[in-house]
Amino acid sequence: MRVANPTAQKGEEIACRYLRKKGYKIIERNFRKGYGEIDIIAKDNGVLVFIEVKTSNSNFLGSPLEHINYYKLKKRIILKWLIIT
Repeated sequence: MRVANPTAQKGEEIACRYLRKKGYKIIERNFRKGYGEIDIIAKDNGVLVFIEVKTSNSNFLGSPLEHINYYKLKKRIILKWLIIT
């Protein structure tokens, strides 16, 4: 696992702890493929779940949801498709 941003790394740690408490099994973290990266791949009741973690110290640059645009969403969908096929 290589996360250059310490804030992002802390956010992913918090997300993993939360998911484990909810019964998810963490399969992979920071999975990289040609099209990009998936922060967390987990399983919940036999269902593969892809999780994007957005962490910030403030809302100065907008909410986490505002950081996901059409291009990023499309890229992640392609990457997830490559993983499951």
